[in-house]
Amino acid sequence: MGSEMGLEIVVSGRRVHDVGFRVFLLNKAMELGVNRFQAMNVIKDGKQCLIVRVSGGDLKAFLDFALTNKPEDALVDEVKHRKYRGEIMPVLDYLHFFQADQLHKGITLMKTMVGNQGKMLRNQDEMLKKQDEMLKKQDEVISEIRGMRGDLKAFIDRRLERIEKDIKLIKAKIGLK
Repeated sequence: MGSEMGLEIVVSGRRVHDVGFRVFLLNKAMELGVNRFQAMNVIKDGKQCLIVRVSGGDLKAFLDFALTNKPEDALVDEVKHRKYRGEIMPVLDYLHFFQADQLHKGITLMKTMVGNQGKMLRNQDEMLKKQDEMLKKQDEVISEIRGMRGDLKAFIDRRLERIEKDIKLIKAKIGLK
């Protein structure tokens, strides 16, 4: 049943993985009534490739779509196609497989994010320690400035008092009050 005449499409380019290509084509296949669908990301000759196999439904419309459309972030260099006779899983089985694959990717990504979050928290703790050190130094500088201000005020007050006494003596000598 899964080996009826179908179609194999190979999309290759600089960026065809991790851009949503499989689900992009899966949605179109389901829309067109394709009843068997498989898509695999592979690397061939150093290039990213997506191999899609389909059977049942409107294969001509599916091929036309695959030849002329791509996800927004995809960078496609070439799309080849040929007739295919071999096992292709039912579209619902592929959908379950794809969901499990995406869950695995999501879990891997979340584990990476948790690890990165731990690193960020450690960096944040280091920054807070440095900030505390800077605040302590700032408090020391402020305290020293206040001390200098007090010393300067006392010095200026003494100088002003002396100047006022000198002015008073000068005025008395020249006869001013």
